[in-house]
Amino acid sequence: GGAQTIKNVVPFMESYGPLRDLTSFTNALDSACLGAVSATTGDGTVFNFAGDAGKLYSLSGATYGNVSKAGNYTGVTNWEFERFGDRIVATSLATTPQYFDMGTSSLVADLPGSPPVAARVGVIRGFLVLGDIENNPSRLVWSGHENTEVWTASRASQSDQRDLRGQGGRIHKILSGQYGVLFQENSIWVMTYAGPPTIFTLDEVEKGRGTPTGNSVCRVGNRIFYLSHDGFYSFGEGSEPIGSEKVDRWFFSQAGALDSVRGVVDRVNKLVLWGFQSTSGLAYNDLLVIFNWSTGRWTYGEVNTELLLDNSTTGYDLDTIDT
Repeated sequence: GGAQTIKNVVPFMESYGPLRDLTSFTNALDSACLGAVSATTGDGTVFNFAGDAGKLYSLSGATYGNVSKAGNYTGVTNWEFERFGDRIVATSLATTPQYFDMGTSSLVADLPGSPPVAARVGVIRGFLVLGDIENNPSRLVWSGHENTEVWTASRASQSDQRDLRGQGGRIHKILSGQYGVLFQENSIWVMTYAGPPTIFTLDEVEKGRGTPTGNSVCRVGNRIFYLSHDGFYSFGEGSEPIGSEKVDRWFFSQAGALDSVRGVVDRVNKLVLWGFQSTSGLAYNDLLVIFNWSTGRWTYGEVNTELLLDNSTTGYDLDTIDT
């Protein structure tokens, strides 16, 4: 009654649309992109940052320029970015957390206050929260309230730390908001502000299910999409399978290293896209699996990517509109 395999299209309500070709609009980074973020300040200025194994970059026009601290970086395998007001914080297990104040900074610098080296970062109720701490992958550490430069635990500042109990394993993702959602390898937690002396309460809402790769986790509104050990899920009140049977079996038959999976939400078209590496052993992701959350339909595409990003382009004003 129809095609058994639909490739290089995106699923819509009653039809399929083209999966468009990629277009180059900036220069290249020095090596593979390991993380990126796009942010708009209160006055409408757009900032785009990206990082590779040795440098952090800021986009000016169509050029990514090096804004790393002196000496650059060594051995970075993943960058994670979070916005705190007009401050961008970047984390990696290869360096102290880095910061850049949009509109003020010219180069990235070490975040003051001696924060721990951490892989994951989020912002929850006015606190900068770090997870997957160096030498303690199940630990959370958070800053003083509304102050990213206070890291000494005290009741006055409300800065503190907590180890997630149980067998959840490494913290792979911290989702920001009025309450936090934490993904470990084998558990999902909700982190809720309670005030002194507790500061935060931590509730394990899913035991035995988490994600093997934090970069697969992406959010739109109150819905969170992620790859677990047994397939794709949507998390709201709880986890619901969205790729049961055929999609999950196809994905695991095609996927190589799961830590290469990177997800992103296309809010305009109501799509979630995950780039992943096939079993061909390539150094980049060469496949996409695409889910339309309004229809429940799936497709896939053959596209080479390193990272997927919901990006804002630089705006124009009356002085630059001719250009």
